[in-house]
Amino acid sequence: MLILAIETTGKTGCVALARDGEVIVERYLDGKLSHGRDLVPAIDAVFAETGSSRSDVGLVCVSGGPGSFTGLRVGVTCAKALSYALGKPVVSVPTLEVMAWNAAGMAGHVCPVMDARRERVYAALFKDDGTGGLATVWPTRLIPPGDLPALLPEDTLVFGNGAGRYPEFFKRFRIGAAELQNGRAAVVARLGFERFRKGMTENPISLVPNYCRLSDVEEKYGQTGPNDPGR
Repeated sequence: MLILAIETTGKTGCVALARDGEVIVERYLDGKLSHGRDLVPAIDAVFAETGSSRSDVGLVCVSGGPGSFTGLRVGVTCAKALSYALGKPVVSVPTLEVMAWNAAGMAGHVCPVMDARRERVYAALFKDDGTGGLATVWPTRLIPPGDLPALLPEDTLVFGNGAGRYPEFFKRFRIGAAELQNGRAAVVARLGFERFRKGMTENPISLVPNYCRLSDVEEKYGQTGPNDPGR
């Protein structure tokens, strides 16, 4: 099965084509948060590079959040449109799980931490499963950075722009390199294929980004509407 994978939740966007979860080609966007401009040309480029076309795609996978609100909307909207137009299934993969796999194979626990602004971070905890993979200890949550250390084992590897913004809270943990925070579409493809095989597909009509919090405007005015911030 040919898989198209999309990752646009961070500064460095990425697309990939994979066959049954194994990457064939991966292409990065320009890293200037211009995903709305660059995503479709990048998708066309990976098809051209492999001599394939959109009609060959059997599954669309997307990094579903949390992340940059604008980048998240761009990626999920593109995945929805392609899934619907092609009549192919779509799978959403949690972004922090995608990030965590950058540290797969490193002993102990892994905690990607993403800045959520307003003195909060997104975080999730994973554990080395002993086979080079990761098992989820607890999934993505929105939390004040000062509350996070009490939830982490001593052997945890912490990384991401949230850890970089609040280093005072993570001094007793291992700190990962900044490069670990960049999600890869190749990982989105592999994790998405695993979810597909478990029947964890989404309805392209109802699929929405997982922002994990309200927008700044909604928080300011106390709104508690649907998970679709206008930012």
